[in-house]
Amino acid sequence: LEPIGWKVTEAENGQVAVGSLITARPDVIILDLLMPTMDGFEFLDELRGRPDWQDIPVVVITAKDLTNEDRNRLNGGVERIIQKSDRDEMLRQLSREISKCVKRQTARRA
Repeated sequence: LEPIGWKVTEAENGQVAVGSLITARPDVIILDLLMPTMDGFEFLDELRGRPDWQDIPVVVITAKDLTNEDRNRLNGGVERIIQKSDRDEMLRQLSREISKCVKRQTARRA
């Protein structure tokens, strides 16, 4: 994403990401559900449990075959779920979704 102009901050797991949110609020979070220490579902529970973070848009990218239970857990908590696939197509989908989220966040602040 950086080569196409996005500023990116990475966290190696959900626990580190929660700590990062305390010092810097992102415009959008790109989340992998399969992370060590604190997985994506646990991260989302933590994120949505804090009123000041509830409006941060989340786009999920995953290779996980989502069950109906997984989809129900994500329902309403994420902007979009993108399955890992062809890198270029996945990047196009992600870039479009991030652009929508950032525009919406910018409009809310105005």
